[in-house]
Amino acid sequence: MSETPRATRSFYERLLKQGFSRDEIAEVHRRLREKGYGEAPSEGVLRRELSSVRRARTVDRRGQGGADAAPPPAVGRRAEDRFPVIPPALRRRINAYARSLQLPIVGPREWLDDLLSFLPLRVPDCVAKRYVERLTRQHGLEGFGAGELSLYDTVHALSYAAQKLMGDLLPPERPVSAGRRARPDGELSETEQVKADLQRRDPFGYRVLQEFVGPFEQVKKHLEYLRVRQDNGERVETAALSEVAQAVYRLCLKTEQVDSQSAGATLSLAHEIQTAYRRSAAYAEELDEAARMFRIARDNLQRYKFELYPVILRLLKSDYPWRPQDPELIERLCALLGVADEDILERRRYDQRQEQLQQEQRRAIEQRELERLEREKSSQFRESYAPVLRLLGSMFPGSGIGQLDQGAFVLPYFERVLFRDSGRFASVEPGLTSLAAEDPLATIIPLHRIIDDWLHSLNPYRLERLLGSEAISAALVAIRDEWQAVYPELFDLYLRDVAAFAREISGPADRAREFRRSRSAYVLQREIETLRTRLLRRTERSGPVRDRQDRIVLPMLAERLHNELIGIGRHVSLATLRRDDPVARRQVRILVDEPLIDYELYTDPRSYEYKPATRQLRRYIEARKQQPIAETGAYASLFPLDTVRSVCDLYRFLLRDPESFLMVSGSRLETAGPFEQAAWEEAENDSRDPGATLRIEFAEELSAQYRDQLTGLRDKNFFLERMPELYKRLRSDGKPITVLMFDIDHFKWINDHLGHQFGDKLLTAMGELVNANSRPADWTIRYGGEEILILIADDLNAGVVLAERLRYQQEQRIESNSDYEAVRRLASDGGAPCGTLSVGVAACGDLSEITAAVERTDAVLYAAKAQRNTVAVLPRETPEPLPYEEYRNQRLSASGVSGPQVAGGEPADDKGAPRHGLRNGGSDEPDRGADSTPQSSSGEAAAGGRGTPAAAPAETPEEERASRNRSSDRSSDRPGDSQ
Repeated sequence: MSETPRATRSFYERLLKQGFSRDEIAEVHRRLREKGYGEAPSEGVLRRELSSVRRARTVDRRGQGGADAAPPPAVGRRAEDRFPVIPPALRRRINAYARSLQLPIVGPREWLDDLLSFLPLRVPDCVAKRYVERLTRQHGLEGFGAGELSLYDTVHALSYAAQKLMGDLLPPERPVSAGRRARPDGELSETEQVKADLQRRDPFGYRVLQEFVGPFEQVKKHLEYLRVRQDNGERVETAALSEVAQAVYRLCLKTEQVDSQSAGATLSLAHEIQTAYRRSAAYAEELDEAARMFRIARDNLQRYKFELYPVILRLLKSDYPWRPQDPELIERLCALLGVADEDILERRRYDQRQEQLQQEQRRAIEQRELERLEREKSSQFRESYAPVLRLLGSMFPGSGIGQLDQGAFVLPYFERVLFRDSGRFASVEPGLTSLAAEDPLATIIPLHRIIDDWLHSLNPYRLERLLGSEAISAALVAIRDEWQAVYPELFDLYLRDVAAFAREISGPADRAREFRRSRSAYVLQREIETLRTRLLRRTERSGPVRDRQDRIVLPMLAERLHNELIGIGRHVSLATLRRDDPVARRQVRILVDEPLIDYELYTDPRSYEYKPATRQLRRYIEARKQQPIAETGAYASLFPLDTVRSVCDLYRFLLRDPESFLMVSGSRLETAGPFEQAAWEEAENDSRDPGATLRIEFAEELSAQYRDQLTGLRDKNFFLERMPELYKRLRSDGKPITVLMFDIDHFKWINDHLGHQFGDKLLTAMGELVNANSRPADWTIRYGGEEILILIADDLNAGVVLAERLRYQQEQRIESNSDYEAVRRLASDGGAPCGTLSVGVAACGDLSEITAAVERTDAVLYAAKAQRNTVAVLPRETPEPLPYEEYRNQRLSASGVSGPQVAGGEPADDKGAPRHGLRNGGSDEPDRGADSTPQSSSGEAAAGGRGTPAAAPAETPEEERASRNRSSDRSSDRPGDSQ
């Protein structure tokens, strides 16, 4: 141990005697270092900081126990801080009991101390010198045998062997040679692969090994302290053993229920996995030695548990007899040491707890999905912003950004695929990957970066010359600078705090619980909430527009940009191309000569000014106009102006409107779970895979063989030829299976009264609606006539959410779209819904054949058709189908949690699959408007893959929203629109 100056040591001891704990002193030191005081702040500075800590502690104590609460008792050094004072009579009984068991903790001198304790003298409660030597002796791990092992050697051997078996101590990888392939960036190292394999194949055994790794460092410093005291000739008081005893008992309580057979299976599996990576006899012998060492040390730990029992009795303030299997004793020890029932590891109970946890999390997810669906139905977000969402979905295919309001997790796509070459968040990468899908920043960051790219691609000085106003360029430049300052002033700080929170709760459950109850967690959550207030304008926390310490408030910045773009749009927009006046002709000539965006500079990946979002914008324009960007004239400058204005309007709404889904979901602090991790891995693989485009093109070619020409869905031949095999594969993989069947209410009325051509138009619109709301992994089939079948590899609740979303969107379209006025008259004349959907949903994972699944779902569909325009659900636990409203009420009332935290824990569902509406919503193809043009077959826009946009709707989002607002009867709507 390093020597500490006597003056510093005495000052530290005085602080301890004054009542400050070691944790408080360490926390004050950390804060002073962050303020720049260095490693050794002066005594005066340290005293001032500690005085504030004492005042805060006094206020907290008075708030909890009243103003007359008793002052804290005087405390001593180290372990004595929390060691109870026991009467001499109890001390003598415990020592007599220890001597009767022949425990080495007491010797002749301790017996004499007990006799002297009868006198009115303060006789210290010490332990035998030979016992301290027995605990602290260090032989090392060389020549490890089953002889007299010290406690230090025992805990050290357990920690070393557990790390060895988990793969933490793999030898370093061999250097890359001429004949050996270098490991690609982002690929897991051998150590990470070994740990991931062991955790996947035996999560219980991996958890057991983890428990043996941590305590060594804690026990080591206490044992070294005891050794130093003994070497200095000082006697060791029993209180100094309290931390050691608690650490040993806590470890034993957690792991002693693990039977030898289960532990042996874990050791064998770890040996098998590691030898698969390191095929050498020498390393296999090292693993065998580690397994032998683990078994010996684990058995030896029980001996020290018995010898430390007198210390535990002092902590319990009783002389309870040694009965290691007594439930009463175990209960008292768990209460003393803070070991919860879920911390005790036993395979059967562990499996039961995992199953119970997954059920609770599934119920929480169901509740959240249903609540989100109800908010979606009650709000007008999708109706108002459908054009801009459709545009973004077409411009960034495969990202899911068109389903933002349905909970699509788009952050991995944009950070790993679109912006993969940008190091914007390199310094806060752990925080980025720790964001949950429900976190507001997971939506804010992609939209902010898209607008950032487009804003920096616009030339404000050319816009100034175009409009003849210097104020426009000055305002845009100022906003652009602040837009970039958001990253270090808001995003980076938020991501650092989230990473710190995720790091603390990612450890064992007991430590995570302890952290959540700590003041550090409270302070961290307050800091995150403060940053969220600057990211989202909440009505209850609106406050001033700018705080003296908050230079940038994001909603205010978005409002300023939106106002500037609106002002520009009054003078120049896509409508300028349709105007026939001298001012418009002059503006078009200027834009042809001096475009507002230098596409060659900003869309070349080799350029220093490369902007990936601008490149996608160029691809979109070229695909829509069917010509290179240089030949599109003024359109290449005016279309980005209208587009950035529309996206900025969406961004502003999400940040400011109280009805925004970000406002509703942005109050809970969550961290990434298995679903988010799988999404990051998928995006990482897609960005590195050179064959992804080829696979996509092949999949499109294969699906075209079974494509129904009218609806765009798969046809009946696909169901007959491919679905039986796919259904059996899903069942063999153990995935849940849900089947939906729906048809159009009174479709025969439409064909008989309005003609088959109108009926075909309605079926085409239905196909677009299904494609817009289903995922690429779902199988959507035109089963026959107006009947459509959807099979999803997900649980029943995901199918119910999809079914109700389809039914509601079709109902809204029939009620509000002027093209369906004739259908509404048919419904009124017939006295029954017409053109709406009746949907049956059934869980079919227990059925062995696809035909049986269709028969079950068809029966549920008939129950829905008895009511019309409704969803009928058949859960496994009910014999008869339920209406959607009854199913929803049952699920919401049965969920015992309100606003649960489902991320950051165990798997969010039984197979970790994305869920409808809450997860990766999307369709097989980007949404195409009714009069969209085919995609170019040549050039960059026809290259295929994720970066290739499809054709666009005929109107821009700004124009379509304007036409919707101008027309009360929505005459601009078309049957092919999704909304």
